Amino acid sequence: MREKLLWSLVILLGLLFVLAQAQPPARSENQIGRYQIVTVAGNGSEEAQAFKIDTLTGKTSGKAYLLEGTNKIVEWAAIADYPAPKQQR
Repeated sequence: MREKLLWSLVILLGLLFVLAQAQPPARSENQIGRYQIVTVAGNGSEEAQAFKIDTLTGKTSGKAYLLEGTNKIVEWAAIADYPAPKQQR
């Protein structure tokens, strides 16, 4: 009887340990989210610029203005990732 109780206790503690390790870590206050918005102040002749950064993929989008007739529409346009220039020999 005592041996069964001991093995049951070992199995229960093992399950508790495994389940405690399987929990996702808590999110801290200063952890960066997936998308970040960065703004750059404009001057008198320009409007402020905004950029959206996807921290998971590294892709960046910029705010763009599209004109449809007389309407000005704000859209996010992807910023292309240009390859590094070839080295001159």
